[in-house]
Amino acid sequence: MGDFIVNTSVVGGQSQPCADALNSNALFTALWADDSDAGIKGQRVDTAGAKVGTEFLASEATPPGDNTNRQWPFLDSVGMNTFAAWIEQPFNLPPPTPVVVLRRFFDGQPSGPQVQVSTDSIDPQFPPTVTRMVDGGCLVTWTGAGEQKRIRAQRFTPEGQKTGPEIAVNTTAAFHRNAAVTLLSNGDYVVAWTNGDPVGGGGLVYRVFQIDGTPRTGEMRPNVSGFTGRSALTALDNGRFVAAHIKSTVQSDLGVLQTTAVASVIDPAGNGSVILSASAGSPKHFHRTSPALTALPGGHFVLAWVEKSADTFQTVPTVMAQLCSDTELEIGPRVQASSGTNGNRFHLSAAAVFSNGNPGNVFLSWADMADGGDTTIRGSVLTAGPGGLSS
Repeated sequence: MGDFIVNTSVVGGQSQPCADALNSNALFTALWADDSDAGIKGQRVDTAGAKVGTEFLASEATPPGDNTNRQWPFLDSVGMNTFAAWIEQPFNLPPPTPVVVLRRFFDGQPSGPQVQVSTDSIDPQFPPTVTRMVDGGCLVTWTGAGEQKRIRAQRFTPEGQKTGPEIAVNTTAAFHRNAAVTLLSNGDYVVAWTNGDPVGGGGLVYRVFQIDGTPRTGEMRPNVSGFTGRSALTALDNGRFVAAHIKSTVQSDLGVLQTTAVASVIDPAGNGSVILSASAGSPKHFHRTSPALTALPGGHFVLAWVEKSADTFQTVPTVMAQLCSDTELEIGPRVQASSGTNGNRFHLSAAAVFSNGNPGNVFLSWADMADGGDTTIRGSVLTAGPGGLSS
C-alpha cells in the first residue's frame, strides 16, 4: 500500500497534521491546519487507506474578515468520543490574545460548541496535546506565557466540560517547552516537557499525576535530551511509557548535523532512569527529525521519523518507521512510508488500530511540501506483524 493524499482542499497550505485511531470502529482520523481559511480540517481513513466520508471542518466556521488563525491541532479518542484541541490567535493586532480551545466529537461529528481551555496567556509557539482519561473524558496540556505558570493542564468530563481546577504541572520556574501528555495503563497520566533552564536545560522532564490531578511524583529528569513533544510520547499496556527524542552527534563533512531518532522506555514508578532505548539506527551519515510514536499491544510500539542524507545536498527527506518493543528493541527492518522524490516532509504523526487477533495497523500522516512550496497532507497505512512492519 503506497502513500496517499489525505486532504481534499487544495487552496492554500495544509500543515501540522495529527493522527488518531478509533479502535471501536477501526478508523483513523487526521486533523490539520488549513491556511486557506484558517480553519482546522479533518478526514477519516480506514485501515486500507481509503477515505471514509468527506473532508470536514473541525473548528467552527470562520466569518468573513475574521481575525482568528487556528494552528496546531491535536486529538485523542475514547470510545466514540474524540477530543480535539488547537490554538486560536489573531493574525494582526489588536488582540484577542492567543488561547487553547477544545471541541468534542461523537462518532466523527461535532458535539456542541468549542470550549476555551486556557485562562491565562499562552505561548502559541508550542502546540497543546490531549489524552483520553479512564472516565471517558480527557486532559489537555499546553504552554503558558510566563516562567511560573509554564506547563499547564486541565481535565474535562466525557461531555467536554471543565472539571476541577487548572493544574500547574511544572514546579521549577523556567521557559519550558514541548509539553506532551499520555494516559498510563493504570489510569494515571504522565506529562513530559523539555527543560527550559538557561543553564543545564534541554533535557526531558516529566511528572506523574493521578486522575484527579494529585501528583504522584515531583519533577523527574531522565538523562535524555532532544525531546520534541507533541507526537513523541506514548504509553504501553504494561505500565511503562516511551518518549522519543533526537540524538545529535557531530556535523558531517558537508556541515550537516548528524542525528537519529531514539525511543526511550521509562517506568513511571521507577527512579526516572531510562530502562532501554530503541533507535532509527546510527546517526552517522544521516539527519533524522520529526520523531513520532504510537503504541501497540504487548509492550510493542512504532517509532517513525523523517530522514535524509547528511553527506549530500541531493537528498530526499523520507518518512521511515520501525516496529519496536520494550523487551526486543527493534523488530524487523525499517520500512519506508513515503514515496516523494523531491520537496520536504515534516510534522509527522502516528496512530494505531488493533484488536484481539489483529496485529495492528499504523497510520502515519505528515505535511508534504513540493519544490514550489505548496504543502499537502499525506498518509500511509502500515501493518504490524510478528516480523515487523510492512506496507
